[in-house]
Amino acid sequence: MADGIDAVARDAVVEEEVGSSIERTSVLWLTNFSHAVNHFQNQMVAVLYVVIMPELGFGYAELGVLTAVMSILGGASQGFYGFATPFIPRAWLLGIGNIVLGLGTLATGWVGSFSGFLGTRAVASAGASAQHPVGSSLLVGYFPRKPGTVLALNTSISNIGSLLAPLVAAAMLLIMDWRYIFMIVASLSIAMGAAYFLFRK
Repeated sequence: MADGIDAVARDAVVEEEVGSSIERTSVLWLTNFSHAVNHFQNQMVAVLYVVIMPELGFGYAELGVLTAVMSILGGASQGFYGFATPFIPRAWLLGIGNIVLGLGTLATGWVGSFSGFLGTRAVASAGASAQHPVGSSLLVGYFPRKPGTVLALNTSISNIGSLLAPLVAAAMLLIMDWRYIFMIVASLSIAMGAAYFLFRK
């Protein structure tokens, strides 16, 4: 019995020491920041609808369709990411998700119709849905002895992104077109997505 407990303890130590201290810290803050940007880009759209809807010529009925499509696709995509986790490194899945999110957001800045907006936001939603299941799993994998602490920190920082989104988006809208806002946020997601591929776990 004691030998079994000792073996479990040794395994836990070995698991926590996967990767260097610098790698674990880098993964922690990359995941925190990408989660915050994920929330930021989701929440900023609520402010931007004021100028997007008249320009692209759609109303509240279309907005309801857009919300439903994004919700359904986001949920289905989360199932895919969860299924793929045993087969593809979690850091790489987050990289793929953030790049897809970034490309969808970038393409949103070029659309000229509601159908185009619907398509690009659907792509972005599919990419964004990787963050919660895969990001949480990645952090627990790197910090198996203190999962509650790192997940609480991750959630808190993501909520800062949600909090800042309306204020920053409104301020940006005063000095630039809404399309450029999407492009700027997209560049952050793409850069962070590429950074995830630097990690092996």
